[in-house]
Amino acid sequence: MSISENAMTNPATDLDQDRLKLCLEILPEADSTERMVIISICRDQGMPLIRTIRLAELIPIPLPLLESRLS
Repeated sequence: MSISENAMTNPATDLDQDRLKLCLEILPEADSTERMVIISICRDQGMPLIRTIRLAELIPIPLPLLESRLS
């Protein structure tokens, strides 16, 4: 079982009781591919859930990310 699969078997997170840490890493655009984003979701306990998705899947881009691109 992979680390990501193991993380998904943990009990659901109760956002009223638990804390989540999200990390987005926007990768540089490659010559012939779409820009990719690595998403890491960490709980207080257990392994993080890590996924790579296309930046287009985050549309609309959250305001804080948009503001950081404009400055």
